Amino acid sequence: MGGIPEDCVVYEMLLYHLVESDKELVEMYHDCKNGTMMCGECKAKAGNMIRIFFEDLSNRRKVAEGEARKILSNY
Repeated sequence: MGGIPEDCVVYEMLLYHLVESDKELVEMYHDCKNGTMMCGECKAKAGNMIRIFFEDLSNRRKVAEGEARKILSNY
């Protein structure tokens, strides 16, 4: 039995926010529909993508904070 990605919040998050590749999205859609990818696998993949996103955001924030301090120290 397969899933219903059209009704899945996790797939929607992947579709609109996390996966940029249309090819990868089509593969995930079909894997869900035909049951070769279970919900837990999809959730784990989404969780890992979100973790990577926030780690990158945190690193960029640290760099930006350093730059802001340099700029503000000149005043």
